[in-house]
Formats: sequence, structure tokens, C-alpha cells
Amino acid sequence: MRDAFKTKLNLDYRNYKILGACNPNLAHEALCDEELIGILMPCNILVIDNGDKTTKVVFPNAKSLLEITENDKIFELADKVDDLLNQAFESI
Repeated sequence: MRDAFKTKLNLDYRNYKILGACNPNLAHEALCDEELIGILMPCNILVIDNGDKTTKVVFPNAKSLLEITENDKIFELADKVDDLLNQAFESI
């Protein structure tokens, strides 16, 4: 985001990265069950420079994000996504 803001808007902004982190197998399974689920997929992880030599890593709670679907199969997939995201976070 910082580079885009500087290039396109001539604005300085702290390091702010959006990482794509979709699991293709789970994404495919979700799309087969709910065609419009793509708008809600919890695939972004934020990595933000706090400016004090620390970094913030933020990711969504898939179950909370996807509860709007009221679809039990999607809830099960959301649990798997949450587990994977939490495991990834614990490993860094």
C-alpha cells in the first residue's frame, strides 16, 4: 500500500502489506457450496509496521465473518480456516 500511495497519490504512509492467504482446497469447497462466498472469503492477512520497531499481524476470524451465510457446511469450513490461520500465526 505504501508504494501505491507514494506512486499514485504522492503520499507517505507506513509499511502496510496485505497478504493473500486463501487455501485453494477450502476455497473450492466453499465456492461449490455457496457461489457468492467469494465476497466474504477471509483470505487477507495484514502486516503493519507500527513505527516503533514492532509489527502488527492481523487476520480475520473466519467463523465470525462467515456466520452471515447461515450455512452449516460453510461454518465447518470456517473452523478449518480459523485453525489454519491460528497455526500459521503461532509459527511466526
